[in-house]
Amino acid sequence: TKSNKGKTSGSRVIFKDKEGHPIMLHKPHPGNIVKQYALRQVLEELQSKGITKETLVWYEGLSEWKKAGEVEDLADFFPNIPTPPPIPEQKTTTPPPISKEINETQAVKEESSQKDDKKPKKKKGKKILLIVSIVLLFLAIVAGCIFKNQLDSERRCPSCYLDIIHKEVTNITWSNVKLEGVIRNKANFTQYNNISLHVDFWDKDKNLIKSDDYVLSDYYWRGSIKAFEITIDLPSGLKNKLKFDSWEVYITNAIPNNDF
Repeated sequence: TKSNKGKTSGSRVIFKDKEGHPIMLHKPHPGNIVKQYALRQVLEELQSKGITKETLVWYEGLSEWKKAGEVEDLADFFPNIPTPPPIPEQKTTTPPPISKEINETQAVKEESSQKDDKKPKKKKGKKILLIVSIVLLFLAIVAGCIFKNQLDSERRCPSCYLDIIHKEVTNITWSNVKLEGVIRNKANFTQYNNISLHVDFWDKDKNLIKSDDYVLSDYYWRGSIKAFEITIDLPSGLKNKLKFDSWEVYITNAIPNNDF
C-alpha cells in the first residue's frame, strides 16, 4: 500500500507482515540500490522480532539458508563479539597415601592428648569439692562456736535474759499487799524455772522498811511472756498505817533448763 503524504510520497511504500504489522520503506532508487538507512530500518524491525546473527535467512540468489551474521549485507549490523577461549582444565595433584606407621603414631598421640585433657578436669573437680568441704566445715565450726557461746551466756547469767516488763502493787490490806507483774524470757535456747525475785519497800524518808526474796516455780520457755503474782506480808509497824512510799522488785537468779 502506498502513502500519499509528503513531497516524496510517491517513493514510500507501506509493507505489512503476516500479523499485519506495518513498516514504511522508500523504493530503491536510483538504479534499484537499497540504501544503508533502509537496510538498517529493515534490520531494526527484524531485531524487534527477535532476529540474531544466528538466525537462518534466505533471499533470492542464495543456494541455501545462511546465518544472518554470515550474510555480507547483514553482518555489519551485528556486533562482532569475540568468542572467549575455552577454560583450561585445572590439574589436581593427589597426595600420596599416609603410611600405616604414621596413622598409628598419630592415633597414639591423640589418645594420649585426650587422656591428658581429662586429667586436669578430674583434678579441678576434686579441688573444687575440697574447697567446698573446707568452707562448709569452717561454717559448721563457726556456727557451733556461736551456739556454744550463746548457750553458755544464757546459763551463766539468767537475769540478763529475764525482764520484768510490767509490775504493780494491788489489793493493799492491813497486813499485806499483792504484787503483780509480767516476765519475758529473751533467751534463744534456754528455758528457766525457780526464778528468784527480790522485793524492797521504802518509807517517805527513803528508809528501807521491807526486804525479802520470793521464788516463782513456774517454767518460762525461751521467747515466752508470762504473768506472775505474789503476796507480800507487811512489817508490823506498817500494818496499821500503810506508810511505805516506794518499792522495787527485780530478778536475782533462775535455774536454766536446756531440754531441746
